[in-house]
Amino acid sequence: MNCTIHRYQKGKMEKRSDAVAPEEPLEIRIESEPFAVLLRSPGSDIELTIGFLFTEGLIEEFKDIKAISHIDNPTTPKGNTVDVRLSSGMLKSSIKDNARHLFASSACGVCGKASIDRIFTSTPPLPYPPSISPEQIISLPSKLREAQKIFSKTGGLHAAGLFDFKGNLLTLHEDIGRHNAVDKVIGNMIQEEREDELEQSLLVVSGRAGFEIVQKSLTARIPWLLAIGAPSSLAVDLARKGNLGLIGFLKTDRFNTYHGSVKTEI
Repeated sequence: MNCTIHRYQKGKMEKRSDAVAPEEPLEIRIESEPFAVLLRSPGSDIELTIGFLFTEGLIEEFKDIKAISHIDNPTTPKGNTVDVRLSSGMLKSSIKDNARHLFASSACGVCGKASIDRIFTSTPPLPYPPSISPEQIISLPSKLREAQKIFSKTGGLHAAGLFDFKGNLLTLHEDIGRHNAVDKVIGNMIQEEREDELEQSLLVVSGRAGFEIVQKSLTARIPWLLAIGAPSSLAVDLARKGNLGLIGFLKTDRFNTYHGSVKTEI
């Protein structure tokens, strides 16, 4: 969205129009019952919902969903409510058991996450991540930045990009929330029934690597997470216990490896 601002620059104040990153609530309903509210950047709401339900452990594949749409007007997907109808084989009781009044901000995600030990009861550790080369790694920040269409206008959105091991971009999504961008990427792959490609990919995020993004990567069985920013201590701990390859402070000429092997020539 655009708004009028007053910018002070070089000793002068001027009135101008400025693009601001949009943020609105999205209510997710399951079988018409309110389930969660996410603060997100409008767009790719279906992918976001699918990815959120998947990384929360409520669905295992796209076939678990019978129907999904904006309920304001399904033919014009601009609303702020998405309703999900589950396949007949899904246990509605298990959804109710897991249901909680979730409110996720675009900054911190869903509060009250499970402990690390509980995560591994439903998500086993990954095999040790395959080795990747420094050349592969440092080529990714510029590829991610070049694919960000909205960031260049507002400067206020995070991006998550999924790459194969040859450095080809599989999908990219932007959102005001780091974790939302990741859910959109994962949901996109689940919706297209390309789950197998997740297990042979690198997830690159434009911000820091927090605990939740590591948890989502593990749930999706993505072997490597690369962050332009810093990882948190909990994220490093979870990545090491889950065998997720983790890189932080990724730039075009340097990076830090917290878990996983990087090929180097001697």
